Order: sequence, then structure tokens, then C-alpha cells
Amino acid sequence: MALSALPAELKLSTIQYLDPESAFRFAMTCKEYATICRSVLKAHGQQLSQGRILDTTWGDTLLWGVLKEVLDDPSVGWYIRELNLPPTRQVSWADEHGPIQVTPSKEDKRLFRQAAQRLQDLYTPTTRFTGIQTRYPFENITVPNDMVTTIEERISQGFEDGILAILLHYLPFLHTIRITDSGTAGLQIFVRRIADEYQKPDRSPHLPLRHLKTAAVAHWDTEMGCDPDWAVSFCDIPSVTTFAAQSMADGSGFVTKDHYPNDQIPTSNVTELFFCNCQFDVEYGLAIILAGINNLKKFTYSGGGCTVSDSSCYNPKMVIRELVKYAAHSLEELVMDQGDIGQDLSNETDIPTVSLRGFRKLRILNIEYKLLRPMDTSDDVSDEGSLEEGFYTVEENKSIDDAWDVRTILPESLEEFYSYGEFDGDDGLYDEWDQVKDLFNTPSPMVPNLRLEKTCVRRQRPGYSEDVIGTAEEPNAIWASPLVASLFEGHGY
Repeated sequence: MALSALPAELKLSTIQYLDPESAFRFAMTCKEYATICRSVLKAHGQQLSQGRILDTTWGDTLLWGVLKEVLDDPSVGWYIRELNLPPTRQVSWADEHGPIQVTPSKEDKRLFRQAAQRLQDLYTPTTRFTGIQTRYPFENITVPNDMVTTIEERISQGFEDGILAILLHYLPFLHTIRITDSGTAGLQIFVRRIADEYQKPDRSPHLPLRHLKTAAVAHWDTEMGCDPDWAVSFCDIPSVTTFAAQSMADGSGFVTKDHYPNDQIPTSNVTELFFCNCQFDVEYGLAIILAGINNLKKFTYSGGGCTVSDSSCYNPKMVIRELVKYAAHSLEELVMDQGDIGQDLSNETDIPTVSLRGFRKLRILNIEYKLLRPMDTSDDVSDEGSLEEGFYTVEENKSIDDAWDVRTILPESLEEFYSYGEFDGDDGLYDEWDQVKDLFNTPSPMVPNLRLEKTCVRRQRPGYSEDVIGTAEEPNAIWASPLVASLFEGHGY
């Protein structure tokens, strides 16, 4: 019998078995079904708005236990909106010294393997990971090109990420995922494969993470960092709009520079990148992330120094150059802070100058003053004649009447400017700070929309109170950002 021939009560009874997305699509087919579905859609909406959090902190919730539940009743996963995977979760049930010793039974594992095999048509073997030198041998991943076999391997070895790879397919409305990268070699492969499949339009309706908006990844240790591949992969998932990382470093292993050809239009819908305590290889890490993004609006990047990477430098001017290259048409807010964690060789590896004039929509700039200054590239500057923060020698300063005007490199669209740093002049030969103050007291045609009411430039001198240009309030530090509290609490080391 056709559904249209059934009484309204039976139709409603049938509709109640549909997941929220299917119920909505069914309601859109005709006015009668929209009326019948009204109460069901309202109930779904209330449940989704409440947003259940799947929190695995200290093993209070075990993912393999949740997977058993959703395999028995898929509706259990419909309303989970956030997945929290901190370092205190049960990473492996095979670890004899782990704090959580509860393990799935043989029957459970058989059930999980069957669930993995049902994904075979969705993830056929690929050559994606052939020849890539990564940490797979250390994690006993023998066939990274075969996703289903890798899931089965990880489950056999007792790693939770094999369970997670299946579970993601039963969380259709997952909105936020927070990860600390301990025991996640398999998960890193799975996210990359999911992102690759999204490049095939016919696969999209069947893939997980269709409604994922925010992804955050932190490193588990006090030294070194998590891989930029997390960023590249999550940014390639169409629904993601915000990606955040804590202690991410160096370059991409999964993706090379030619992954995004110059003639290819970027497809990532990410609008905000937030990198806290990170240290990228600009060319082989950060540039690859930026190249795939179509309309980036906000970029935040604080340096992690040599504790995060022993091979990459912050190189702020290179970072700005890549942002101009890939996001000049869209970026509205830029926040950069090199920090002072360990020694950074950016003065030796960075480009000498950079301009932000290419940004067409940048309204808010919050950046250390020294990151904008041109570097001294002369070969004949003596140690006692060079200025650590500037680019003139003491002898040259004696005859200088005009200070370098930072506004000449700022974008015409700029409305708010926040900066801080040390300024030369304590020796009495050349008072840079006074000249900079005089410059800002006179409007500049280079930044016609910038006013002192939206300017805050702070001079920092040990033993002295701060002097300030402008009347705007000092902005919060990057570590005090609401994103740090909401995404990284309980994560990292």
C-alpha cells in the first residue's frame, strides 16, 4: 500500500522513526506531510537545541560502549552535538598500565568489525598514503590506504580511534569535535579519507561530519606539536567554518603544495583559523592550509617557539605575505603574537619587509610592532651600532628627522589598530616613540578610516609604566580568547 493511502495516524507513526534530516526532507515534499510532521520536527528541534555532549574525560563515557548503543538504536546518536576527546580518555583498552581497564568482549569486537565492513562501499582502497613517510610503522598501521582494514586493525590492537571511525557515521548532527592527539594515528588517516571523499559530490550525502562546524586539535605533550594535516583535512570538510589548534607545528605530511593547483578555486568554507602556541613551516605547512580556503575572515596566530618546533621559525612577514596571497580579498581581522618562548631565528630566516596594503577588507589588526618593522639587511652594521628592534644604526639616527610610519604599510580599509612593543630612544640619541606619537596625532591618507579612538599602541619598557598612543581599550591576549576556554579546556598537556 502506498504511504499516501495510509491514515494520518499511521503516517505519523511511520515518520517518528525517521532521523531529523530525513523527517525534514519528507515534510518538504508536500503541504499535507508538512502538517503531519510538525510535531515530530518540533520534538527533533528541541532535542537538537539542547545538544548532548559526548564527553570521554577520565573514561566516564567509553566510546565502544556508545557504539554498541547506537548500533542497537541509531537514534541514540541523533542528538549528540559535541564530541570531547581529551588526553584522559580511554585511548587504548589493551594498555595494561592504563587507568581505565574496562574492555569490550569478543562478541562486541565481532559486532564492531561487522559495522566496519558495512563501510566498504563508501571507502574503497586508495593510493593516498603510498610513499608518505609518517609515523605509521610506530603505530602498527600496515595498510593505511585501506580504511576499513585499518579500522579493523585498530580495533584488534585495542585502539579507540578504530571505534571512533565507525561511530562518526552514527552522529549525523555532530557540530563540534575537540581532540587531543594521543593515540590518534588512525583517526588522522580516517579524517583525511573522509575529507577526500567529500571531493566526490555523489558521496557527500552518505558521509559523516556533514554538519560539523568547529574542529579543535591540541598536542598531548609539553614538547613538539600536532601535525598541520589535522588542519588541512578538517578544512577540506565542506561544513567546517572554524578550525583551532593548540601547539601545532611544522609542515604537512599528507598534502603537498600541488594539492591545490593555482588554477583551482578553493573549496573550503572555513572563515576562522585560530592557532595558539603554534610554530608552522610557513611554506609547507601554513601556506598549504591557506591555499584551500575560499573566504577566510579571521586569522589568529601566536608562536610556540622551539618548545613546539626545533626546525620551524615564526617568520611573521612570510606569514603576512601568504595571507595577502590567499586571503587578501576576504580577511577582516588579523591577530599575531610571536611570543617569547625559547629562541626564534626569524630575524635570520624571515623576509626583510612586508606590506599589508593588499588586504581589501581588513578592519582589525592586532600585532606586535616589531613584526611589522622592516629588518636591517645591511652587511656592515656593527653589533654596537645595530638596534635590536629597529633598522637604523646609531650613527644614522643622528641625522634622521622622520620616523618610519607604520601606517604606510597598513591597508586602506583598516579601522582598528592594536599593537605593542619596545621602541628605541632610551640612549637619548633618537627617540622613536616620541616621533611615532607625533605621527599618530596627524591623520594619514593611507588609513583614512583609522582614528585614535580605535587605536591602542603600547610602549613596553622594563621598570617603567606603559605609555600609550590612542584611547582604545587594550585587547585581550590570545591565550585569554573565549575560544581557548571553550575548545581547549582539559586538552593538551
